[in-house]
Amino acid sequence: LLPAEILDSGEQGIRALIVIGGDLARAMPDPDRTLPALDALELLVTVDQRPTDTGARAHYEIATSLPYERHDLTGAVEIYFAQTFARVATPLLERPPGYIDDWEFFWGLARRMGTPMRMKQALFGVPHDQIPGESFDLDPAKTTSTQDIVRWMCGLGDLSYEELLANPRGIA
Repeated sequence: LLPAEILDSGEQGIRALIVIGGDLARAMPDPDRTLPALDALELLVTVDQRPTDTGARAHYEIATSLPYERHDLTGAVEIYFAQTFARVATPLLERPPGYIDDWEFFWGLARRMGTPMRMKQALFGVPHDQIPGESFDLDPAKTTSTQDIVRWMCGLGDLSYEELLANPRGIA
């Protein structure tokens, strides 16, 4: 459907696309249709940790940090663990100049538009405005860090950021 929405839908079609963490040029089933569609976009931006074929076609490639270069939390993948487990990770390496954490790209857009950004706990399949619980509102006038977001995410569970930070191997 994506190539058709770009190539065949006229003025109502997709003219700009942001691809985060993926390589549409390789992942789409019909490269003979996908590659011309990507090339036809007025604006193509990739936000990724690595160079991709899609990024090579993009107007802008935004380089993001690697897992060893940022604060992180196991929260999004805990459902896959054999037992309940949580861990906070702190950066082991300094990220290179010019690289950002992936969320910072979207926050930068929101800030430049003067639009607040509201983060909520991920609930797949639920519209953002219907997700229950606390939100983390990013004020366009203030600076926020990945560590601030990880601290908020920890507050959604039973263990505090400080407890998890004091246990670098995680807590089962």
